[in-house]
Amino acid sequence: MYLEVLKTAFEKLTEHAEFDPERLKSLSREEALRSFVYQQLRPLLFRDEMSRYIRLFAWESAHPSRIFLKFMATNTVSYLTTAVDIVRRFLPQGTQKRVALCVAIWLMGQCGVFVRNRELFAQEPFSITADEQFTDELTELVTRLAIGGLLHASAAA
Repeated sequence: MYLEVLKTAFEKLTEHAEFDPERLKSLSREEALRSFVYQQLRPLLFRDEMSRYIRLFAWESAHPSRIFLKFMATNTVSYLTTAVDIVRRFLPQGTQKRVALCVAIWLMGQCGVFVRNRELFAQEPFSITADEQFTDELTELVTRLAIGGLLHASAAA
């Protein structure tokens, strides 16, 4: 039953984040990256039911249950594959898949820390209001930092 809860939560989160891998493929690499980052940060704007789903995944990320590990192995492949595909567009041809995977996980982590800790960051000493403006500004910042890092990594390879 818990596996079904995780599936429902993931479906709702990706649906509300407007996750569309095919649309991302049609964009320039920079726009695809920006859109993916925004999709990662959109849950900052969610309240109520979505907040519960986010907390569920945050808890499981910190203390993964066997059911969660099974879920991750079988249900998030397309999401992670999309992240890897975007990252690979910045890396030299022939870059090891493992490198692209690690960079994709890093990219998702840059966004996830804000989403998982939204309530903490709303308190002192941070006092961050996670509204549309903040989410847009954070999307631009994370995207610029990621592009700079990816281009630097590409030049060093």
